[in-house]
Amino acid sequence: MISSDQPSCVTLETSQGSIVIELYWKHAPRTCRNFAELAKREYYNGVPFHRVIRDFMIQGGDPTGTGRGGASIYGRYFEDEISPELKHTGAGIISMANSGPNTNGSQFFITLAPTQWLDGKHTIFGRVKSGMQVVKRLGMIETDPNDRPVEPIVINRAHLTPFHIIHKAVDVLCSFAEAGANYCFELTLDICFTGRHETKPKRIRPRHVARDRPATVSK
Repeated sequence: MISSDQPSCVTLETSQGSIVIELYWKHAPRTCRNFAELAKREYYNGVPFHRVIRDFMIQGGDPTGTGRGGASIYGRYFEDEISPELKHTGAGIISMANSGPNTNGSQFFITLAPTQWLDGKHTIFGRVKSGMQVVKRLGMIETDPNDRPVEPIVINRAHLTPFHIIHKAVDVLCSFAEAGANYCFELTLDICFTGRHETKPKRIRPRHVARDRPATVSK
């Protein structure tokens, strides 16, 4: 059971669109607390995604933008929370970047593909709940030889998300309404609440959807 002070989701409003991240409090409570509290403190506001490797991952969370900065709410570093139940099985997994065991700070990355070689080395603490198309766009950004985006990608604002309706579902509904649709269809809304997550079906009746890779994701 997620308590009321454990937000289910954090939203990253980037220069390319919004990404909603569902947090895995059960498996990585200290890591989720760190990420949520940093977002609450506006620590990530204005911070770039400083490293992008196509078909691998996008990395951010360092306020210096160098890949060498950042700190946690517990001090400079805090320990890993490796869960055998969580694997880097596909795109949209959120993990902590590090420079070795137990060196987690504020930097994180979002996978663009399966990256199983990172299992056991990086703390997984969430997944992309909404905005995967934004993540894919970020993964296609042009980069320099050091994997830095040529045009900056910035987290304009990071904030806790007490209530979120999947953007795509709303877009579908609006498109039907604009087209003058006049029939009933089943629409599932994915909702994140502070303290809980649930999915509810709603009845809607509108009127008038390779390169070499690093062994780890380092700072």
